[in-house]
Amino acid sequence: MPVILVPPPFRGPTRGEEQVAVEGGTVGECLDALEAACPGFLALMTKSDGSLFPGIKLFVGEDPVPDNNLSASIETDAQLSVVAAIGGGSH
Repeated sequence: MPVILVPPPFRGPTRGEEQVAVEGGTVGECLDALEAACPGFLALMTKSDGSLFPGIKLFVGEDPVPDNNLSASIETDAQLSVVAAIGGGSH
């Protein structure tokens, strides 16, 4: 079963859990399964059209998901990492 690694800013819907095991054969199916288990998760990382916000990157293991392709296949023992770039400003 794939495991999603959830970054700290997105752990509200997961009730603080940093790793959540989900069912799914694609990146998108895994994210949808996480949303079903933890409502509100996808709202933190997707626009109203379902595309990811800029600054969100997805990785399967150490490898980036090309173009954040939600239809990319994922192995049953894979780790899917959600990485959120945190922007900062200057003083």
